[in-house]
Amino acid sequence: MLPSRQHQSALAEALRLDAVCSTANRRGGSLGSKATRTNALATVLLDLHGLATQSRPATLLNLLHLPTAILNSPHLALSSHTAAALRTIIDDMVQTARHTTAHAIRLLVSDDCLLAVDCETLASWTPLPRGIRFVDNAVRWMDEGEQAGLVRRLERLRGRLCEMSTTTTSTTTTTTTSTTSYTLEAFLDDCEGSLSLSLPTVYGYILGYPCTYEVMDRAHAGVVSRWLSSSTLVFYYCREGGREHVLLSFSVPKLLLLEDADATRGGWLAGWLEARKTFALTSEVKRHCHIAI
Repeated sequence: MLPSRQHQSALAEALRLDAVCSTANRRGGSLGSKATRTNALATVLLDLHGLATQSRPATLLNLLHLPTAILNSPHLALSSHTAAALRTIIDDMVQTARHTTAHAIRLLVSDDCLLAVDCETLASWTPLPRGIRFVDNAVRWMDEGEQAGLVRRLERLRGRLCEMSTTTTSTTTTTTTSTTSYTLEAFLDDCEGSLSLSLPTVYGYILGYPCTYEVMDRAHAGVVSRWLSSSTLVFYYCREGGREHVLLSFSVPKLLLLEDADATRGGWLAGWLEARKTFALTSEVKRHCHIAI
C-alpha cells in the first residue's frame, strides 16, 4: 500500500514545497525547479511511509536552502507549525497502515531538521549494529568486549527514547498529539555526554543500519570523514517490494570486508538481511567520495 493522494497533498501543504530531502538517502543539489521539488516531496512521502509501515525504524528529514530568488530569504527554518503538521501526517499514516495510534513515535526537532523515530520498530530491529572504530589512523571492527559495551549503551539509548512521555512538549511547539516533539540538539548532547555515544553512532543505530561508525569526538569526526573520503568504500542500497525508492543506504570501508570473511559471507550482514525479508540489497564500490559523518 503506497501513500495516498491525501497524504501527498497534506505533506505539500505542510512543507509548502520547501526544499526537503531525506539524509538517509544522501540526496542533495538544487531544488529550484518544480519537477525537482516534486521529486523531493515524493521522496519524503515514501520515507515517512516506510516509517509508518515499520519498514524502517526512523527517518531523518533535512531542509535544504532554495535560491534566494525563490524563497525571498537566504535561510528557511523548520517552523513549529510545520513540525506540528508533520506530526499530524505521521499519525494519520500510522493509523492507516497499522490501524492503531502512533503512540511509540518520537519526533526530535531542530531549526532545520526533524528525526522521526518509531520506538516499537527500533526495539525489534535486530541484530544491533556492528561497531566500526577508527584508532591511530586505522579502521577496524570492534572486538568482542567493545561490541558488548556498544550494545549496552545502545540499549540504554533506546530505553531513554521509549521513556519520553507522550504528553510532554518541546520548547519549539505547544501542540500535543500522540507523536511528541523534543529538541534534537538536547537529545544528541545527552547521548554524547551521559552515554558516550558519538553522533555517527547514534544515527547509525536509530536509522537502522547494520553497522555504525564510532568516533571519539566531533573533532575526530572530521579526521574520520577525510579518511573515508580518500578511501575505497562499498555502498549498500536497500529497496523494498521491487520499488526504486531507497529505504536505507550505508557504507563500509572495503578494507574491512576484505579482512573479515564473516562480513561478506555470513553472520554480520546475512543475519541483518534475514530479519529484513522484504529487502532487496544492491551494492557498488566507490573511491574518493565526499563523506561527512
